Amino acid sequence: MSKAAAKAAAKMAKSSAANSAAVAKAICKHCIKSVESDELGLECEICENWFHIKCEDVSEEEYDFLEAHKILHWYCNSCNKSVANVIKLFSSLKVKGDGIERLNTICAGEFPDTMATVIDSKINEAVVKIEDKINKSLLSITEQVNKTDTKLETAIEAKLVQSVAEIKKDLEPTWASLVTKEVDSKFEKVSRDVTSVKTVLEDTRKKADEERDRENRSHNVVIYRVPESDVKKERVKADKAFCLELLNSVLEVEAQESDFKFFRLGKREQPNRPLMIQCRERTLKNRIMESLHKLRSAETKSRNISVTHDLTISERQECKNLAEEANKKQTEETGEYLWRVRGAPGQLKLVKLKKNN
Repeated sequence: MSKAAAKAAAKMAKSSAANSAAVAKAICKHCIKSVESDELGLECEICENWFHIKCEDVSEEEYDFLEAHKILHWYCNSCNKSVANVIKLFSSLKVKGDGIERLNTICAGEFPDTMATVIDSKINEAVVKIEDKINKSLLSITEQVNKTDTKLETAIEAKLVQSVAEIKKDLEPTWASLVTKEVDSKFEKVSRDVTSVKTVLEDTRKKADEERDRENRSHNVVIYRVPESDVKKERVKADKAFCLELLNSVLEVEAQESDFKFFRLGKREQPNRPLMIQCRERTLKNRIMESLHKLRSAETKSRNISVTHDLTISERQECKNLAEEANKKQTEETGEYLWRVRGAPGQLKLVKLKKNN
């Protein structure tokens, strides 16, 4: 187990009684089964989900080590990977920040000896080359002047002196220009790295929020086209009776009133609002979804309803896009097939079904 992955199981080992109660109510995020009080489980300190140790490839020896050293922390495989990437980026950014501090020292006039030596060498090389060209030009001009009169020689020498001064002035490098160019280049690179880190952090935050929202909705189902009474007291009573009849008589999942909560979604002005059922246990929600095929043989009142998962905003948008694509394919379909959207939240896809004769 890596150091980053070994950040602790302190939360699950607080007290024997409290720990047993908490574990008995937890659901393993990996296999979607209960983590019972007599099973070994760990809670991730980032996403706050529970896991069987065998689902996360944690040996009993590692589990015992974490329990014996409660100051350590433990992350699940999914969160551990995201944290490692962010740490690498921050480490890279720190190295580049140290480079900026060195450049600030340079701007203050404290040049390292090696850098000053290199710059002086480059300047000297440039001056030598310029002087060599000037000397060659002067020799050529002198030879020509010797063949002309004194007046022409004076004019040429004056022009030559002026040209040499202008050349030296234009080509003479300055400390300020060299340092400014180097600082601008480094700062631009660091700015790009900072932007990259911010992008990664924002993506990580969005993914964490999405995963948290998906987990909060994982026990819920939404029922559409359930008749709704206009009277509040009668509405609550009728909705409760409908839920109990649907679960026990139609879907045959054997649910008690204490096994779930229910309420209507949307504004009261909307007719026949969707009905939300929040199951206390994930297993009850799974049994409901697995028994939906029984609606085909149900009475008319239950046959007309539709039951779906409680999807997040991004999942609803994905479902909408897939539904539009399915409708488009259906209009182009000439055979005996139907295009439908199927799959659990986060695993939605288009499927091609054969029509019933």
